[in-house]
Amino acid sequence: MAVVRTARSSPPFALIIFIFLWVVSTGVAIFFYLQNNKLDDEIRATSKQNDSLATKAERSSDPGVKDLLAAGNKNNHTAMGQALAELRTLKGILDDGGKNVDAINERFVALRKDIPGDPATAFGAIETLKTRFELAQQASVKSAQETAAAKASYETAKKDYDAHKAAFDKTNETQKTDVAKLTQQLEDAKAAKDAKVKEYEETLTKQQKDNEKAIRELVVQLQQLKEDADKKGMVVQQLRGQIEMLKPSARTTLVLEPDGRVVRSNQVTGEVYISLGRKDRATPGLTFAVYDPKLGVGSGPDSGGKAKLEVVEVGENDSLCRVTFTEKGQHVDTNDLIANPVYAKDKTRKFHFVVFGEFDLDGDGIATAAEREKIIRLIQSWGGIIDDTLSTQTDFLVMGAVTGSGAKYLSDTDQSGELAKARKAQQDKYNAMVKEARDYSIPLLNANRFLALIGYYNTTIVRY
Repeated sequence: MAVVRTARSSPPFALIIFIFLWVVSTGVAIFFYLQNNKLDDEIRATSKQNDSLATKAERSSDPGVKDLLAAGNKNNHTAMGQALAELRTLKGILDDGGKNVDAINERFVALRKDIPGDPATAFGAIETLKTRFELAQQASVKSAQETAAAKASYETAKKDYDAHKAAFDKTNETQKTDVAKLTQQLEDAKAAKDAKVKEYEETLTKQQKDNEKAIRELVVQLQQLKEDADKKGMVVQQLRGQIEMLKPSARTTLVLEPDGRVVRSNQVTGEVYISLGRKDRATPGLTFAVYDPKLGVGSGPDSGGKAKLEVVEVGENDSLCRVTFTEKGQHVDTNDLIANPVYAKDKTRKFHFVVFGEFDLDGDGIATAAEREKIIRLIQSWGGIIDDTLSTQTDFLVMGAVTGSGAKYLSDTDQSGELAKARKAQQDKYNAMVKEARDYSIPLLNANRFLALIGYYNTTIVRY
């Protein structure tokens, strides 16, 4: 195939040379043909002029006067023939001994008319005629030489033309041979291409059949695996049901367990003392939800009790708190229960938390990742352990809003395709986390319920 592409893309130098040589040869042939016709015309004119001066026999040699007089040619149609006739006439008069003087005078008078010059005697006339004859003979020789030179030039031009024609014919044959070779190469390449295409088509057809067979086998295997997975899923569900029956209630053992109680409450000053102090690892800023002892921990809206407390001062055995929030119609009384699922007064008991999503702590309606970090710091400062993923050790899953779902984000119709994809990915991750928590029977707390359980409401930590 590579040879064929090169032949097609290269300029046809051989054809260009062929056309050039043909044009040059044709031009040379036309030129010499015109020159030859011109020379032929000149030769015919010269021959005609020579024939008017002297015949071929008269021009064939350079005879003396005696020989000319002895010549038996009686032709008087040429200049030389007339001169010879005159010479013979004069010779006859002279041979007569000069007796016929009138005839001699008449001949001289006639000669004076036909022969230029002023011959004084008959020999002068003869010399004049000889001179004319010699000039005519020289002109004839010059004309013959020019004719010979023209013929030689013609022969040279003909040889050059023949040489050019032979070179052209040779080049033409070479070009024909090259074209035949390229044509054969093209045919061979086309045949090779057709063979390759056929081979590829056969290979592709075989591969498609093999792939279809493999896909059918994989579909059968996938169906079998799906059936096996369904059977194992049913077994897992049965085992999980058995486990749930054996597990104690997480809400009962963890969320509904009080951490302390209110030991003194001043309705006028709003001061409240709780039964937790420095020995119980209580710290300023620690918050609690307040519950009616008759209803127990976990009662009230969102399981958040009837009021919220924040530790202000910590004593050895008790701590001073301020009331940060009270449900309408409620107030904090002595012996009320307090609880915070993060706080653990027992050093050996620490709860594991997974915090996912974004939170709104300042109440501006916008959930952010920064406020999620505040939730994490609260849990860690009160003794809780933060895990990145859910496991059998996880005690609580605290779920905020889906990442990117706050009010500061555009609506779905105004978002770009990439942002919509990111939002969907976060939602899928959120849903998977909820499902996994339910599979592990882990208590799931949304943002409001978690904040209510820990007693968080307008705390000093947020304000300062």
